[in-house]
Amino acid sequence: MSALADVFGRKVKGMRIRISLVVSCIALSIWGQVEDVEYIAAGDSWRYMKGTEAPPSSWKSLSFNDSSWLSGPTGIGYGDGDDATVLSDMRNSYVSVFMRRKFQVEEPAVVTALTLEAVYDDGFAAYLNGTEVARVNLGDGAAFDDTASRAIEPTSTTIDLSSRLSLLQKDENILAIEVHNASLSSSDLSMIPVLSGRAMANATRFIRGDANEDGSVNVSDVTFLLAY
Repeated sequence: MSALADVFGRKVKGMRIRISLVVSCIALSIWGQVEDVEYIAAGDSWRYMKGTEAPPSSWKSLSFNDSSWLSGPTGIGYGDGDDATVLSDMRNSYVSVFMRRKFQVEEPAVVTALTLEAVYDDGFAAYLNGTEVARVNLGDGAAFDDTASRAIEPTSTTIDLSSRLSLLQKDENILAIEVHNASLSSSDLSMIPVLSGRAMANATRFIRGDANEDGSVNVSDVTFLLAY
C-alpha cells in the first residue's frame, strides 16, 4: 500500500488534539503459541506406481488424478525388513517407484518451519506441490529407468524445507517422491518419509494501524482512536 498520511485536528475542552496516522508500510504479524505438527507420518498410506514405465509428466502436481495407482502404507520397498508395503516383484524387473501423498495445511501463513525426514535406499527426489525440494543420491533429470548414483544401506536423512514454505497452499497439498535403486538386481529398496513442521496454534493476525481490528487500515481507525 502507498504511503498514507492523514492529519486530523479536534478541540476537546479548549485543547487541540492532533492525531497523525502515518502508514508507510502495513505490516502483518501473527501471534500465537508455536507447536509441533506432523503432516505425514511413518505408516501413512501413499499412492504409488511401479516404475515399469515413465509416469505421466504431471504426476508430481496436486491436480494429477492418482486414483488408478496402487496404495499402501510406508515403508514401501523390499529386502530390508522395514517394509509395510512389499514390492516382491521389483528385483530384476524395475528400478524405480513413484509415490504421492496429500496432506492438509489449514493456514500456511502460521507455519514457521517444515522438515522432511526419510529412511531411504538407494536414492530419491522429493517434490512439494510440483516443485523439487530435495534430491539425494540421484542424478538431476533422472529418467524412470535410471539408477541411483551408488548403492547404500538404508540411511536416515533430515532435510530442512523451511526456505520453501512459500510452496505451501491453503488446505490441500501434495508431497511426491520418486525412489530409485542402484541396480536392477539390487537386493533391497526402502522409503519411509515423514513430513513435519512447526506452526502457531490459536494464531491471531495483527495489522499495524488497524485500531478497530476490522482487517483493514482506513479512516474508521482514526474515528475509533478519536472516540477512544
